[in-house]
Amino acid sequence: MTIQAEAPSRTGGGSPLSRAWPAGDPGPLEYPPDPAPPPAAAVTLPAAAVTLPGTAASVPAARQFIRRALNSCCRTDDLAQAVTELAANAVAWSAAGEGGTFTVRVRTAPRWARIEVTDPGPAKPPRAPLSPAAGNGWGLGIVTAVTDRSGSNTGPDRSRTAWAEVTWPPGPR
Repeated sequence: MTIQAEAPSRTGGGSPLSRAWPAGDPGPLEYPPDPAPPPAAAVTLPAAAVTLPGTAASVPAARQFIRRALNSCCRTDDLAQAVTELAANAVAWSAAGEGGTFTVRVRTAPRWARIEVTDPGPAKPPRAPLSPAAGNGWGLGIVTAVTDRSGSNTGPDRSRTAWAEVTWPPGPR
């Protein structure tokens, strides 16, 4: 497994996260300084990402990746729970679970963090429908309960990105 830290996704400049780690424990990530955030259109969002096989064993690996990436964030537990649910959905309901992969990405800014889970799109044929009575269908409700905002996007290639965001007040992370 190789963890790749990405360059900022919007306005230029490098970041302390613009490096690749070898396989294994990436250690703690550095955070950008905590000045007042610029207007939304100009926010630089450093990201770290990992691509995992679409197997059940990758769900705890996704959770561990988020815990390491956000080790000093006061909302790490919430995002670890959210990524557990989103990664489990990618494995259970997308083509990732049929021999594919999914990508977990974390983005941070002062007092804000976002996780994303991108999968290759729907499994073929579609699996059994969601049913809380059958023991499934609770995951997105859990994500909504433990995060401030969540949603999903579908790419032109039918890939899906489910995301969740948290914020926290000024002070300790």
